[in-house]
Amino acid sequence: GTTLGGGGGGSSGSSAEDADLSNPVVIRRIEMLETMLEPISGSSVETDGTPQRKALIWLAKDDPAKLPLKTTSLDMIEQRYILATLYFATDGPNWALQYNFMSASDVCDWHSTTEGIFCNNSEGYVTNVELNNLNLNGELPPDIALLPQLRMLRIGGNKLKGTFPSQIGLLKTLNVLDVGFNHFEGELPSDLGHLRQLEILDVSNNDFSGPLHSHINNIQTLQLCDVSHNDFVGTLHDNFGNFRNLQIFRASYNQFSTTITKRLADISTLEELLLDNNQFKGEVPAVFASMPSLAILDVSSNLLSNTIPTFFGLFPRIQSLGLANNQFEGPLISEIGNLGYTLEVLRLNGNNLKSFIPLELGELTKIQEMNFEGNQLEGNIPSEIGQCSELKYLSVAKNELFGDLPTELGQLSELEILDISYNNFGGDIPPALGNQLSRLKQLYLPANQFRQDLDPIFCNRAPFEEFLSDCKLSDVKCSCCTMCCNGDGEEANCSK
Repeated sequence: GTTLGGGGGGSSGSSAEDADLSNPVVIRRIEMLETMLEPISGSSVETDGTPQRKALIWLAKDDPAKLPLKTTSLDMIEQRYILATLYFATDGPNWALQYNFMSASDVCDWHSTTEGIFCNNSEGYVTNVELNNLNLNGELPPDIALLPQLRMLRIGGNKLKGTFPSQIGLLKTLNVLDVGFNHFEGELPSDLGHLRQLEILDVSNNDFSGPLHSHINNIQTLQLCDVSHNDFVGTLHDNFGNFRNLQIFRASYNQFSTTITKRLADISTLEELLLDNNQFKGEVPAVFASMPSLAILDVSSNLLSNTIPTFFGLFPRIQSLGLANNQFEGPLISEIGNLGYTLEVLRLNGNNLKSFIPLELGELTKIQEMNFEGNQLEGNIPSEIGQCSELKYLSVAKNELFGDLPTELGQLSELEILDISYNNFGGDIPPALGNQLSRLKQLYLPANQFRQDLDPIFCNRAPFEEFLSDCKLSDVKCSCCTMCCNGDGEEANCSK
């Protein structure tokens, strides 16, 4: 007879198992199943210790459903076998929840209300495999690609490893493929380009490497493509401009390099484009500003250079613009003020911008976050900034700004965080900053030229989460500061 190699219940039950396997009825069931399943799984179904072999033996003798092999349709036998193979391949007994897996019930009942296995009720074919955050541990068996009507494969947040089976490209009806937050490695198979009905592709937070094949732009139905937090290299192919329905493209935190293809601007449906934390060089294509649907653009933390195109005042729908931590130089363009009807987030910190802060920023009436930290901005803060009535976060730290703070800062009634440290501001701080900004939680004043008693302005209100000033200096008093610094320009030694 055939012995069950590997796994099983340890040595204690082995003699009973061997007895089972020498039982003529069991032997006959094993032979029938081998004949049925070898055409789909090949030799793995006859190799001791494989998940496929364990699934076959389970069907032959341990499955409480005891399927009558002669009268059950081959499709239903295969389906049960494939899901049992998945169970054995991913350490099923240690899943966080079992969802009736391996019970006597039909596989269509192996689920809770929202997770598990789901079928199309009329024919009983599996359409959804939804096993997120369940502690699946092991390699994804290629047999999963043999479920002929699978529409959703969602196995994110597990401990799946190894290369990703290229056979997944056979799942012609697949709409959703979500394998994010696992440990898959190697290249993403180009065969995924055959998934012509795919709408969501999420392979984020894995260890994929190599190029991102341009085959995926064959998937004209794709609406969301998330390849972020991997080790993809090379360039984003010009063909990515061929997508016709793509709304969200996330490629952050990879090793992409060369220039950013301007063909991405051809995707008229694109709403969110995240290319941050890569090694892109050159310029941001000015043509991005003509993208009709683009609401979120982030190219922060790359090696981009040159000036910020004045075209960037033309984005029709932009809400969040991230250009931080690059090598942009030249002026902070006044045309940004033209985005007043839509712009909520503007991040330009960590560049080499050298100019005055344009008065036109006061036209950004929807803006909630502005970060200009770590540039070479000069002059003072324009009083017009007081018109940004929804502003919650403002940082101009580590620039070359000077002069008095405008009283109009006191009009920013939503402001929660204000950082003006490491500049040359001086004069008296307007009392409005203390008595009008009731939502202010974090205030950073060190390494400027303020020399006054801060208590009357700031210490008669609700306490700050963080409040830093140069109160180590004898002519600065602040009894409610959370840390005191010594006013040195480069490194203002701060302590509690």
